[in-house]
Amino acid sequence: MKKIQILRIVCFFLLSFNYACEKADFQKPPLQEVYAVTLRTEDCTDCPIDDCCCGIQWLSGNQSLTIQFCGTSGSRLSNETCEATPPSPCSQISGYLFGPVNLNSITPKQAFCMNPGDSFVIYVGGNGFASFRITCQDDMSNPQSITVTLTGGNRYYFDTNGGCDVVECN
Repeated sequence: MKKIQILRIVCFFLLSFNYACEKADFQKPPLQEVYAVTLRTEDCTDCPIDDCCCGIQWLSGNQSLTIQFCGTSGSRLSNETCEATPPSPCSQISGYLFGPVNLNSITPKQAFCMNPGDSFVIYVGGNGFASFRITCQDDMSNPQSITVTLTGGNRYYFDTNGGCDVVECN
């Protein structure tokens, strides 16, 4: 009889010990950090993965304007070379032209690629003026952007500010 009671007590302790080990923290898998996967927007699929996904959007104006870019990257560049010496804080610009692109209320947006930290120039053709929003975080949900008024017959210089924040060079 004593053997049965001792056997019951031993079984009880073994079951208790087994149950306690199953619930121990060292039995749980380590927590893994969760990273949100950011997919490139459809307009930036041809941008190199480390480049900024930029966009210019027509907001308002008296007519459409034709624009060209110099200093951008990606696969949509022409064979025509370009150079520009912008004011501070922009750096020397050289590369190939991208465009011309006609932006207006019907076709309000154009995507382009930029190397982080590089500068670019926008050549504006036409006689009118229009307000534009420019960002180099076009693939983010809350992008940093600037709003500028561009007038035909002028050029405007911008920098990606060591990353993908856009600043105007004056």
